[in-house]
Amino acid sequence: MNERNLTKYSILNQIGYNAFITGMVVEISTMGSAMIDGIVVAKSFGAVAMAAYGISRPIFSITGIIAGTLGGGLHIVCSQKLSRNDIQGLNKIFSASFCIGALISGLLSMILLFFPGQMAAFMGAQGRDEVFFANASAYLRGIALMPFGLCLSSILAPLTQIDNNKRLVRIAALVQCAANVILDILAVVLGLGMFGIGLATSIVNLLSAGIIMSHLLKKNRLLHFVMPVIDPREIIDLLYLGSAKAVRRIGNLLRPLIVNRIILACGGVIAMSALSVRNDLFDVAIIPGSGLSEAIVMITSYCYGEKNDDGIYGIGKYIHHMIFKTSLFISGALLLFAYPIALFYSSGDPELRKLIVFSCFVMAVQVPLNNLVNCRIYYLQGIHQIKKMQIVIILSMLVCVVFCVYVMGNIFGVYGVLSGFAVSDLLVLVIIYVYHAVKSRKPLPSPMQMLELPEGFVQSARDALSLYISDRYDVSTVSGIIHNFCLKHGINRRNSYLVALSFEELSMNTIIHGFPMNVSDSPYIDTRITMDGNKLTIRMQDNCPKFDFLEAIKQDMENKDASYHIGLRILRQSMNLTLYSRSYDTNVIVIEYDIGEVQEGNIL
Repeated sequence: MNERNLTKYSILNQIGYNAFITGMVVEISTMGSAMIDGIVVAKSFGAVAMAAYGISRPIFSITGIIAGTLGGGLHIVCSQKLSRNDIQGLNKIFSASFCIGALISGLLSMILLFFPGQMAAFMGAQGRDEVFFANASAYLRGIALMPFGLCLSSILAPLTQIDNNKRLVRIAALVQCAANVILDILAVVLGLGMFGIGLATSIVNLLSAGIIMSHLLKKNRLLHFVMPVIDPREIIDLLYLGSAKAVRRIGNLLRPLIVNRIILACGGVIAMSALSVRNDLFDVAIIPGSGLSEAIVMITSYCYGEKNDDGIYGIGKYIHHMIFKTSLFISGALLLFAYPIALFYSSGDPELRKLIVFSCFVMAVQVPLNNLVNCRIYYLQGIHQIKKMQIVIILSMLVCVVFCVYVMGNIFGVYGVLSGFAVSDLLVLVIIYVYHAVKSRKPLPSPMQMLELPEGFVQSARDALSLYISDRYDVSTVSGIIHNFCLKHGINRRNSYLVALSFEELSMNTIIHGFPMNVSDSPYIDTRITMDGNKLTIRMQDNCPKFDFLEAIKQDMENKDASYHIGLRILRQSMNLTLYSRSYDTNVIVIEYDIGEVQEGNIL
């Protein structure tokens, strides 16, 4: 193949990069909104209101578990249906999940709207200061519509990215963050108190959901509402696949209950303050890692759906490369700005300043380790290894971190506790490595063994080819490879030639009419040929502007133009099944031949 301008897995890497950037923007917006609310409440309403705000925060975790499970599972299922060109199945599961999400989140919103006092009491606000209870109740009533907006956004955002509109998801996230600042300030100016702060949160979540839902007004889109058919087994599978965020949130709720006790015992209030600062800084430091996790689950699910082990291996290399680059930047920034950060947070306390500086140094080591652990978690989710995923989450979020913090705290005091988080991630990675070494009976397991793909998933080189084209000179080479591939699988010369010609005509059409000139991104065609039983499948994916050749042929026939696209029209009649879709800002063409019919010479 021509390697002058060609990078293998370029289209997958491009899709992964877009998912990475979008995931980071959404994470920054979500975190920014929470930080803004906390700052406004603390500065404008005082300590009692801040305590009421803090005691009400678990409602976000509850909503996040619902939204994350539905959205995460739907993301995986729809990516896999898309990779099989099952657009009808994609829309059925989307419509059913949307209705379920709207129903559950709507019910939670109604409870908050009509019973805020009871919810405040349930969260522990009753029996304390009357002003404290009133503030908590007012805030909960204000955020009543937040669950509905957040849940719909979580369901729609990943599918909108799949449906070629990542830009809209980014706009919705940025608008949400900016609107939150404006509405929080307005709530203070108008004297709306804690109810106003909560109402601002509800409005910006509904606004974000509304912006993303505007995608459904586009004419040319994959995503459509259809009559929802709720298959209980399919929904249970979806929730099972989407359990990563739910288990992580539960871990986030339980871990502080233990770790906070340990650090208070080792270092008292000063140590607890340092841990609080460390936790806030770490949430910011792992934003790129969250974006990488989104890229992992999106592309892995897509490749898993078409049994593309070569693509999974390629995206794995890309993600590790991105982990190295982003971790280098984040860790370098933590080391460089450790002292200024400590000065900002320490308020002149030298002991607190020393602990914060030390925390920054430890986090610089932990960031790449944590990114590797998180990407492993979401990779396992993408390939349906859910039990293993849950084990890794429990190890990383609870078991290993509590063990390391406790042991190191007893040995090294408060510095040991702060170091325990990094040691915990290292321990998880060591456990994963030892597991694969024992399983493979090799001290150095191969990358393919580390992928943990199910038995029978990996197709032999004889039955699957992945080929990459960057210009017209590659077409004849790939066409010859396809011709030989067909011959080796017992297809006669005439029909092998016609299969290769189908590919050649379609790829040359893409190069001549689709490859844009004067663009920053190099155009590529990613071609995959597989033999599965009696079915030969050619999947072509390019990063060119949209061109639905089936629609073009249809229009030519309606216009009675017998000469235009004549090559494509002849080939269209020769194919058993041809499907076109546009997703992830790429054109995807799938051609299938039934070998039984091909052997009888019935292509044309």
